[in-house]
Amino acid sequence: MLARQVSRALGIETARLLRRLNGGDAQRFQGRAGRERLSESRFLGTACRSPVIIIDDVVTTGTSLTVSCEAMRHGGAMVIAAAVIGDANLIGKY
Repeated sequence: MLARQVSRALGIETARLLRRLNGGDAQRFQGRAGRERLSESRFLGTACRSPVIIIDDVVTTGTSLTVSCEAMRHGGAMVIAAAVIGDANLIGKY
């Protein structure tokens, strides 16, 4: 939903190019090491001829975003940017 709104606002195409391979245990209760374990080999990226912008709703440690970028590159896509809407580390600071 977030990607669709961004694509409409920018006038660019959106596509689901990244998928989880084995379900997807919740990461919100995990620390950095737990997130890294949960993210290992969990994503499959799809090749795309156009440059790709990865969009994530919230970043905590950055592990999911890093693994997503790596999976997309491994799948043959050229990741040119990543956009994150919220930073969990800033909750309560503003």
